[in-house]
Amino acid sequence: MLVASLGFASPAPLAVPKDKKADDVKKKLATKITLDRNTEKNTPLRDMIEFLGGRVDLKILIDNRAFEAAGIKNVHETPVKFPKQNNVPLAKILQKVLDQIEGVKATYRIEKDHILIVPDKMKK
Repeated sequence: MLVASLGFASPAPLAVPKDKKADDVKKKLATKITLDRNTEKNTPLRDMIEFLGGRVDLKILIDNRAFEAAGIKNVHETPVKFPKQNNVPLAKILQKVLDQIEGVKATYRIEKDHILIVPDKMKK
């Protein structure tokens, strides 16, 4: 056996397939959540993203450099709001929040074990 010929006492642990982590993120995005009250009118995007990620234990990051390259500075400070929701998938709520970013169509990508918010294209 190759492991024995290299002198290792026991085989290395199996790595978790990358797709497993991505599948976990997809499941979290499909999780239906409830927002019991309206958010404040001028809630910064970063606070809303942190709140939503915390609901399902999902790390959500904003690619600030990509937004700056698209001409949007301080995107994390963009004021957003959201009404009460009952039993709505996180993915749908997240996209509606991102649709409030002015000047660019924002979207998200699944990156291994987290979500990365990025600009998609300029709004017309």
